[in-house]
Amino acid sequence: MSKVLRRGTSIAAVSALAGGLLMVAGSATAATGSVTNSTSFTAACHVRELDNVASPITFNETIGSGVTVTAPETVEPGETFTYRIQPNEMKAHKGGHASRNVVHWARIKFDFDIPAGTELIGSQLVQGSSYGLGSDSATPTVTRIDDDGNPSASGTHLRISGQNQTTGNGPSSAGRSSGGIIVGANTAFRLPAVDVTVKAGAAGTEIKPMLRVNEPGSAKYDDYKNALTFVQREKDFTGMEYWERYNCSPRDNRSSGLNAGGQALATTYVTQPTTTTVEMPSTIQASTPTELVATVAPAPVIGNVQFRIDGSDYGAPVAPGPDGKARMPYTFFTAGTFRISAAFQGVNGFQSSNSTEATVTVTPAPVVKQTDTVVTVPAEAKTGASVTLRAKVSPTPTGGTLQFKDGSVDIGSPVAVGADGEATLEHIFTSAGVRHVSAQYSGATGFMASIAPARQVTVSDPAPSDVTTSTSLTVPAKPTKNAAVELSATVAPNPGGGSVQFYDGAQPIGEPVLVGPDGVARMQHTFTTTGEHRITAEFAGRTGFTQSESAESIVTVAEGSGGGSTGGGTGSLGSLSGFGS
Repeated sequence: MSKVLRRGTSIAAVSALAGGLLMVAGSATAATGSVTNSTSFTAACHVRELDNVASPITFNETIGSGVTVTAPETVEPGETFTYRIQPNEMKAHKGGHASRNVVHWARIKFDFDIPAGTELIGSQLVQGSSYGLGSDSATPTVTRIDDDGNPSASGTHLRISGQNQTTGNGPSSAGRSSGGIIVGANTAFRLPAVDVTVKAGAAGTEIKPMLRVNEPGSAKYDDYKNALTFVQREKDFTGMEYWERYNCSPRDNRSSGLNAGGQALATTYVTQPTTTTVEMPSTIQASTPTELVATVAPAPVIGNVQFRIDGSDYGAPVAPGPDGKARMPYTFFTAGTFRISAAFQGVNGFQSSNSTEATVTVTPAPVVKQTDTVVTVPAEAKTGASVTLRAKVSPTPTGGTLQFKDGSVDIGSPVAVGADGEATLEHIFTSAGVRHVSAQYSGATGFMASIAPARQVTVSDPAPSDVTTSTSLTVPAKPTKNAAVELSATVAPNPGGGSVQFYDGAQPIGEPVLVGPDGVARMQHTFTTTGEHRITAEFAGRTGFTQSESAESIVTVAEGSGGGSTGGGTGSLGSLSGFGS
């Protein structure tokens, strides 16, 4: 299969030119899928006076130039196709140097490179595409040449000229002589277009028509191998003739690098096949955020993937990343079976492709319960002394963590929620002031996240003379459900006042209890549930005495039918000292 430029009229004539090249009559328009690019640029020229003078005069000039290329956007590997390339309009000078008049430009040549990665099948001029050429001009030709400007079947350049008559870089070169393509002074002209037929190379390559700028010399400033060269013939008022050679390359001035004229003038992409694969789990739970993922291989430079759910497009097309993966966030809210597919739309050398459908089974979402988190902290604390921060989540979740916070700042690391829904954290405040302590529950499967209202802790620096206290706990030995019992805590040495807060796990038992004259705080309490209860007591401290906390005592409550004994044995007695007051 081949792509050619469609012709607006029938071919009127075909005539043989030098070197077996063809001139085709008739106009031409771009084939379907072809794009026309017109690139304007400046050509910087080094001008050298060629007459026999002791000190030849040189100049640096710029002239307006450009090239238009019409080429297919994409071709297939090994496909034969034709693109058209033509220099844009230029204008010969009117006035010469040193107040001389220009007679004409002669020996004009314009060189292009044969695109890398292609095999040249042939080239032909488009008759009627040029204008402004002198009546004494040689018939334009297009010639395949080597680096030295000689006709060659293996050359890498194409040359528009008049029978390859040039000022240099060719077998028919001359400086002080007319010949080749000639354009009169002050004349706008355009060299003919060339239809270049090539065979595309491997998939994934790019075919880029360019000026002759890719071999040593051609991209230099002032070289016979420059893309545009000619000779300017001048006369002074006496009729004496002068000849000036122009070597021009695509740059803004003699000191700059190549401009847009030295880059690709068009790009044709040699397409390559792609595969698109959907990557989805076979099972997912409803209301669980996930992603639709499709991989395009090989990874395209650009392009988009359209996801489909049950055969219908979903969302806007998504561009794959450098790894070829296109991703789109998605959540299935209803249970059932869904068919997921993706289509790569193809672009710039990458063929379109469609994935097979992936089946996703969506299971019902679990019932999600709201949670409530409560934090319990001492009302007062001393700097440098450890205090216990407690938090409880209700209803009791199956997993998750509690993050204690001082305002917006995390206190330590998240603490795993226990089987009782509670978590504790020992913490030392390092500076005095009012703290607002809260706890944030992370949430878990079936349980929503929640955050406890902040509780205030007043932190003060301990007095140097504060006495360190310890608190011991006395609990009933065999309490029964719904029977009143006594809980007591002894603070030593006797602080002569202050209060004690009793706890069942993380939950306060009633209000703080005053310490009696004997250093003991007592309270009546009725357990309303059977089983193990973890009891502690915290002395809040007072002036001259530090805070302290008892060790935990485990009380096992049994079923009962009435009031229980208020006496008690001692269960797991102990003390924890070191709280500053």
